[in-house]
Amino acid sequence: MTKAPILVLLNFSLPFVLETNTSRLAMGVVLMQQGHPIAFFNKLFGPRMKSTFTYICKPHTNTTVVRKWRQYLLGHQFTIPTNHKSLKDLMSWVIQTPEQQFYLTKLFGYDYLIQYKSGKSNVMADALSRIEPILAN
Repeated sequence: MTKAPILVLLNFSLPFVLETNTSRLAMGVVLMQQGHPIAFFNKLFGPRMKSTFTYICKPHTNTTVVRKWRQYLLGHQFTIPTNHKSLKDLMSWVIQTPEQQFYLTKLFGYDYLIQYKSGKSNVMADALSRIEPILAN
């Protein structure tokens, strides 16, 4: 990023993009349209999520933000770029754990597409996942 991003108003006629990143510390997400950020979100993981595997943390991040912004996403097409190649084929997974089943069912009813995006090009969400959220007093 060479200049500060400016938030824009959302337009329901355009598709949404949920740029997400998961670090060992937290999740970071940017809701975007046409390359412009609409909203930012980050959240620290609790002890259980900090000690779990990536293939659980990534779907947890996706379902958390889809649930958070469901009023914008339900009934509208959106894309989730991810740097985790195996998530690209999420709907064709053979469900092997209860956690995978739990997170997969949370995304039923949404019109979304998961695409691979290299980690280097996911700068905003990556930065959000590596800083501690500011807590309101």
